[in-house]
Amino acid sequence: MLAFVLLLTMLLAAALADPFSDKDAYKHSPPYYPAPEIGRVPTDLRWRAALKVAQGMVANMTLLEKVNITTGTGWEMGPCVGNTGTVERLGIKSLCLQDGPLGIRFADLITTFPAGITIASTFSRQLVSERGAAMGRENRRKGVDITLSPVVGPLGRHANGGRIWEGFSADPYLAGKLAAEAVTGIQGQNVMAVVKHMVGNEQEHFRQLGEWQGFGFKDLKQPLSSNIDDRTLNEAYLWPFADAVRANVGSVMCSYQQINGSQGCQNAHILNGKLKEEMGFQGFVMSDWLAQRSGVASVLAGLDMSMPGDGLVWADGVPLMGYELTRSVLNGTIDESRVDDMVTRILTPILYLSITPTDPNFSSWTNDTTSYKYYGAKAGGNVTVNRHIDVRDQYTTKAALDGANAALVLLKNEKKTLPLNPTNIGNLNIFGIGSKTGPLGAVCGENMQCSDGALIEGWGSGSVYPTDYQSPYDAIKERASKDNITIGGTTQSWGNLSNVEILSAAADASVVFVLSDSGESTGIVDGNIGDRNNLTLWHNGDEVVKAVASKNPNTIVVVTTVGPVNLEKWIDNPNVTAVLLTGPAGDFGGRAAASILFGDIAPSGKLPFTIAKNDTDYIPLTTKIPEDGLPQDYFTEGTLLDYKRFDENQVTPRFEFGYGLSYSNITVENLEARYAFPSIPEFLPTPFAPSNPNKPKNAFTPHANESVFPSDIHPLNKYVYPYLNDTSEIFSNETHYPYPEGYSSEQSNSTNINGGAVGGNPALWLSAVYIVHSVSNYGPYDTGVVTQMYIAFPQDNDDLKTAPRQLRGFERSELKVGERQGILYDVQWRDLAVWDVKLQSWRVQRGEYKVYVGHSSRDFVLTTSFTLK
Repeated sequence: MLAFVLLLTMLLAAALADPFSDKDAYKHSPPYYPAPEIGRVPTDLRWRAALKVAQGMVANMTLLEKVNITTGTGWEMGPCVGNTGTVERLGIKSLCLQDGPLGIRFADLITTFPAGITIASTFSRQLVSERGAAMGRENRRKGVDITLSPVVGPLGRHANGGRIWEGFSADPYLAGKLAAEAVTGIQGQNVMAVVKHMVGNEQEHFRQLGEWQGFGFKDLKQPLSSNIDDRTLNEAYLWPFADAVRANVGSVMCSYQQINGSQGCQNAHILNGKLKEEMGFQGFVMSDWLAQRSGVASVLAGLDMSMPGDGLVWADGVPLMGYELTRSVLNGTIDESRVDDMVTRILTPILYLSITPTDPNFSSWTNDTTSYKYYGAKAGGNVTVNRHIDVRDQYTTKAALDGANAALVLLKNEKKTLPLNPTNIGNLNIFGIGSKTGPLGAVCGENMQCSDGALIEGWGSGSVYPTDYQSPYDAIKERASKDNITIGGTTQSWGNLSNVEILSAAADASVVFVLSDSGESTGIVDGNIGDRNNLTLWHNGDEVVKAVASKNPNTIVVVTTVGPVNLEKWIDNPNVTAVLLTGPAGDFGGRAAASILFGDIAPSGKLPFTIAKNDTDYIPLTTKIPEDGLPQDYFTEGTLLDYKRFDENQVTPRFEFGYGLSYSNITVENLEARYAFPSIPEFLPTPFAPSNPNKPKNAFTPHANESVFPSDIHPLNKYVYPYLNDTSEIFSNETHYPYPEGYSSEQSNSTNINGGAVGGNPALWLSAVYIVHSVSNYGPYDTGVVTQMYIAFPQDNDDLKTAPRQLRGFERSELKVGERQGILYDVQWRDLAVWDVKLQSWRVQRGEYKVYVGHSSRDFVLTTSFTLK
């Protein structure tokens, strides 16, 4: 009887704690209107000056000129993947928007940088900032004004999510800190950054209706809905976006899928409420390409720019904004003040970042030197579209190489196999498809939707075309020649592997390069529609490793992967004496691997994710379509992502988050916690009331007869214009637009408790506690050293329970042998806060906070604590 009562009590507690006990509640996203206007929160002096200039420009624009800035000109209707209209009367040129997350998509003579998940394994703010600056530098030289980077959505909920390699990490704290550095680096080069995709875009399956119906899923009736409870939304998925906003990111991109039953680009709760009100975001919201699925509803919900301009279908020239926005203002459905705000939000960061648009010197649509100016319409004459300018230089090359070097993670090193000792090795054989480029070379297909050789990057819109790539085999051969080591091997991976065994047996040491790939659901690669079907190695990698190891007791495996991968078939094999892992490392992945193998550089990377023993320990994708055709993805795990899930469930992983060995002996000592202030408040203070934007009066009043095509313009096919064909189009048969529930056009006179400044309530970002310690390198190698600090929150309040430990500090130091360095973690008020659903605000609980410092999320060297009363 007692056992039954205990079981009943546990089940009741679980039900009360389950945020999805009423799942239907999460198919609804609450309204938030109107879209908060720019200029209502305090900003720095330079931003205020840019805002004043932008307001003056907007006040002197006609309605049609304003609309032209908010809407792309259409797919393939300009040199870039996104091109805005112009206002020639005021000297406003078209803006060039271009992917992406690891370089300049579709351009030649550029650098392929390490992917986001790769650079994250460096745990280095500096390297991420330098990578961002290098990317911005090359974008500027190619004529790109706005680069669609960085990525924090997907965050990395799913180990096999197709695009997690574009982002940094499933840990919101790490992702947020690195995103802020990326933004700062990019924008320091007079190029605007775009943080994306907001929010909950965690898998490729069913993200878009037409796309997935095209893959044969005819029963699909709506895109997937990511159903996220309130606390999880704030503590996990929105968290890194706030860091980017705090760093003054110019733009935020909204996502394809639905969020709690509302399309990502017309979700007023997210865009108006969370982003523009609570985070105080002062830039503009752009749609992902064709992610806008409505006109008026999206504009009212906070969307400011429509990309690529086409509405529901690619390259048809039929917009959801453009002339439809003109019509909606003229018939009174949308107030012109909303359009004024949209344009002001676009122009202000352009002015703030001193972006001076120039004609891009490349074409996204052809490699030919001359072609059509408007490629999609096959119009514009035979003009120079590609000037083939090499934008790489010593700085950008160094940033990419340094990132690739520091990203390699040493997972295993038995018998001190690594670094290789030339005195013991006369011949080295290299195996695996991942060791060489495929038969088509480094650029193996459109958008890199292919896998026939070494993994340089994932596939999709986040990819670039490598200019110069040295494969691991070629890099190792070049390096081995310095020590007179003979290189051989084979890429054979299928069928009878007896030849692999023979070659392995003949070598003093064998190196196997294996991989796992994924990408965007723009195409299918080896049966994978973006998301990976499983976490096994591609190209029969497990069997190749086993074959090589069966004949050579000195087998080294190098894993290049877009995310977590299953290593269980051979990781405990005693003949596999060393294992290295890296994410897609771009141009210099092969060279970095060679440098680590030969000890020219010591490995210093740390895993930005957890590698499990069992695939079932990860959160599964939603891959089934229900009978109603409306796939629902409930984020029932809450904030327990990656290592937090493993810790909470007491599951032992193969390699935990933050794990990574070194060639050197590292010591961490002298841990201490110090309060930044005598008293740390439990609740946020009330922010200031909204500022008055002080908008000047518009010089022009919209008139219907000015909205039609001028007689001197001959419309291009598929080009998106702000003009109507006839004034009769202004009014439709509908008598009244069905405004959404809760709609209002009146700006609030109060500020949300969580808002009040760029990044949110200023108190969120105040220092609360300083954690200090020292770290020493006792050799025998100079090396990068990553230390990590985790905090365990009080667990007294059942409604506010958290993961056992959370990352709340990390530092990377470059230490020579014998050097010691002091480390300080600035723990901000926000870092100790939890989201209180009842209060609808942040709260720092009273009680004991335990501090853990060490080398991973489970390997702790020092502990201490502090108490808040």
